[in-house]
Amino acid sequence: MSKYEIFNVNCSHCVNKIKNELDNVSFSDDLKVIITDHDEDELREILEDLGFKLGKKLD
Repeated sequence: MSKYEIFNVNCSHCVNKIKNELDNVSFSDDLKVIITDHDEDELREILEDLGFKLGKKLD
């Protein structure tokens, strides 16, 4: 699983919108990090289509 910064996620509605499009994702408690096994380019494209921005990959 990889962790990435994610921007524009502010509430459970945002989380649910993303989870409806992507299987096997979770979020940090503060909703600032997305945890997934999806390919980074695919993830970035899907999130941008939904109105969210993927940040840098975290260790």
